[in-house]
Amino acid sequence: MIPETGPAMIEFTPLGRSGLVSWSRPGEFSCFDELLSAPIADTELLHLSHYGPIAIRYGAGPDVVLLLHSSLHQAPLLSPERRWLPPYAPMAIRALPFRRGAEPEEPEVALALATDGDARFALRGADGKPGPEFAMALDLLQRLGRGSARLANAAKLLIAADLLVPLYAPESHPDETLLTVSAERLRALGPRRVAALTADANLAFELAGAMLFSQRWLAKGVIQDVPAPETTPIPPAPRETFATYSPSDALDQPVLLDDSSLFSIDEFLQSGGLSK
Repeated sequence: MIPETGPAMIEFTPLGRSGLVSWSRPGEFSCFDELLSAPIADTELLHLSHYGPIAIRYGAGPDVVLLLHSSLHQAPLLSPERRWLPPYAPMAIRALPFRRGAEPEEPEVALALATDGDARFALRGADGKPGPEFAMALDLLQRLGRGSARLANAAKLLIAADLLVPLYAPESHPDETLLTVSAERLRALGPRRVAALTADANLAFELAGAMLFSQRWLAKGVIQDVPAPETTPIPPAPRETFATYSPSDALDQPVLLDDSSLFSIDEFLQSGGLSK
């Protein structure tokens, strides 16, 4: 395990039982070590693989996540002031202090984060409808719910194909199971299992590729029982390249579909794939 120190886990409460009337966005993100990870949607999978490690968090069901814990990263996601660095922020981060709850119609809120910032937003207007900022957060959570469900199904295919290996969890999260794809197991995959992974527009392959691609961001020694592939590693891009973006740029941007391609699977297989 990776030792570190940190405060207790942030608690999320069903919004209807929270008594919340007004709220604010987090002023900074020192909560990332407590949160451990953030769920992501299929539309942001490939984009986010350029900025941090993508993994599968296995709990009640597999969730595809961006790892947030500082001990799991080669390079930080946050500035010294605990502000978001990359030019794109996942929907789950932009929706804070809210997250999807056990019941899709009732989000949960972290009260410690809801009172952290300076700006205060009314939860609901005089007519009882969500205020504009809260309505935006609800829209983000709905989009995230749809996209994360697709990724969860893709993760199940990778689990069934036995392509995943565990990561060492941070010491403050000893019961968490974090998984990533094994390049060695993917290389040895038989034709029938390869065919099974082409379901749902090859999303399982895209997920495997995104996790492999994003392993450049993982701290050394985090992956368990995986020999290093015989390829020249690609070093992470220096975080200084993000300096032209202000912390608010990524958080305030509109929700756009990420339709980029990490690679062409046809070209990848024709070139020999991971056997090169």
